[in-house]
Amino acid sequence: MLSQTEIFLFIFFLSIALYAFFEPFLLKLKLLLKGKRIDRFDRIGKRLTGAIFRVFSQKCSLEERLFTGIMHTAIFWGFVLFLLVTTNHLIEGFLKGFFIFRNTKLGWIFTFLIDMLAFWIILSCIYFFFRRFVFHASGLTVPSPESATVLAFLFTAMVTFIIYEALKISAGEPVRGAFLAGTISPLFKPSESLLHLFWWAHILTIMGFGVYIPRSKHMHLLAGPINLFFRKLEPFGALKPLDLENSERFGISTIEDFSWKDLLDSFACAECGRCDDFCPALNSGKPLSPKEIIVKVKKEFLKDADKFLKNEKVEPLIGKAYFIDEIWTCTTCGACEVTCPMRNEHIPKIIGLRQSEVLMEGRFPSELTQAFKNVETNYNPWGIGFQNRGEWIKELGVSTASEKETEYLLFVGCAGSFEENGQKIITSLINLLKKANVDFSILGKEEKCCGDPVRRAGNEYLFQSLALENIETFKKYNVKKIITICPHGYHTLKNEYPYFGFKAEVYHHSEFLERLLDEGKLSLKTQFESGAFHDPCYLGRHNDKYDEPRKILTISGIKIKELRHSKVHSLCCGAGGALFWTEEKIGKRINHMRADEVISSKEKNLFTACPFCKIMLRDALKDKGIEDVKVMDISEAFL
Repeated sequence: MLSQTEIFLFIFFLSIALYAFFEPFLLKLKLLLKGKRIDRFDRIGKRLTGAIFRVFSQKCSLEERLFTGIMHTAIFWGFVLFLLVTTNHLIEGFLKGFFIFRNTKLGWIFTFLIDMLAFWIILSCIYFFFRRFVFHASGLTVPSPESATVLAFLFTAMVTFIIYEALKISAGEPVRGAFLAGTISPLFKPSESLLHLFWWAHILTIMGFGVYIPRSKHMHLLAGPINLFFRKLEPFGALKPLDLENSERFGISTIEDFSWKDLLDSFACAECGRCDDFCPALNSGKPLSPKEIIVKVKKEFLKDADKFLKNEKVEPLIGKAYFIDEIWTCTTCGACEVTCPMRNEHIPKIIGLRQSEVLMEGRFPSELTQAFKNVETNYNPWGIGFQNRGEWIKELGVSTASEKETEYLLFVGCAGSFEENGQKIITSLINLLKKANVDFSILGKEEKCCGDPVRRAGNEYLFQSLALENIETFKKYNVKKIITICPHGYHTLKNEYPYFGFKAEVYHHSEFLERLLDEGKLSLKTQFESGAFHDPCYLGRHNDKYDEPRKILTISGIKIKELRHSKVHSLCCGAGGALFWTEEKIGKRINHMRADEVISSKEKNLFTACPFCKIMLRDALKDKGIEDVKVMDISEAFL
């Protein structure tokens, strides 16, 4: 079909396109290879099957925004299948009439499917154009020229393909299943010159698209599947230890401190804004955008690429790319990570920036100075004398581990030991454990803060000292099974202490009570008929425990009314990320936003499963003058 001149032009354009594609692609590859080393090559089978499922099912796209997800899925599958179509189209230029499936039934099905997809992609392009540039959908910042360019490429590729197929049919080729091309083919007279023109139009559009991909955010088409393979398999928000003995720098202060996976996250980011949609900090008017946390990694690497590759000095990130109010308004709730289709990791980057500020620069919110000092001297952020820890519990007839070896250790936690609301939860839980004849004890004054607040505040040194001291105490008393009321302590003991050599069965009291119910060791009676339930972030999103607390309530006869944001999309109470110990000075208070949802539910009982959530929500309702809503832990719901 192609003339000798056209073949020469094809080779010329293809050479330019390949060079233009690989030039930015190889730069990004060099940057990745020079990034800080971390190991993500374990459990290859699990990584591969998970990545394949997520990519080809388009699960995340369909979960969060159904209609938009359907449109995106059409474009994705069109992109995949059109790789085969374009290959056939290319060969046709050299072998006139070539068709991979020949005149078979499979060929009929294939052409029908391709025409259907082409039509659907054209509709999707129109939909996304209006969504972005006319209606300005939430989560999308300023209208992006990149998005307009990609939509133009996709739209042009589909239109040129359909017209090319219609021209072939008008020239006498069989329609097969190409219903769309067959329908419009009578509009065209047989024309060899038009056939050549639209063959070239389609091929050059595809080449242009290929050149554009590595230069735009649509690099996620290539980087996304790879990023899903290298996704974090550990629980969300579980942090790995810093090497405090052998490192000279701690945390993230320049791009040199980012790992190759951090950079891959930024290349995989589609900038869809799902993370922003559910971020409590951003939605309460604070200057934190999870999307920008990721995007800025790419921008800074590309800006300083030459310096980075030549090992020259690069600028610090804080004050240039990231700002103080940005990194200190994150509650580490995990809403960004669970909604990200690419499984990007926002929290470790924010904590890394905090670690650098605290450990290297000595800069952090002034309120944390006292919290750090309290933990250092009395092993709790409240600063109450450590010798008083557990004293009041003795009145309930609970033994300490030093007095008696037991099957379970009740890790009371700082809130359970020193704060009134937490003490009420511990009292209720102890009564239930005794009712079920559970063999347990406490550490008393030997228990120390689990370290969650100081770690999320960036003070890794203080966290590690606490963790190692607690682990020594656990080993001293041969602790193998732990129960705790605090999701933060639960998460830390279960998911982060193992990095320091400690492994035990760790239960949040909601899952332990559920187990007692299932085993018939406990029966529950309640005076409450109904209530709303607030999912704690570190129990739900971080550890996937949504059903256990609900089951405990419903078994006892309580009807649960879900709040506007619940389960995986539960709205944070605002206490996480060590922010319980700081003043919320910017924007609306996050706990007030959650209280508004509680008020809207019209329920008079609010249940939760975290002492900090209980405090934050009780205070928020009080601030709003709501006195008739009772806030309680699930353990307090029973007689």
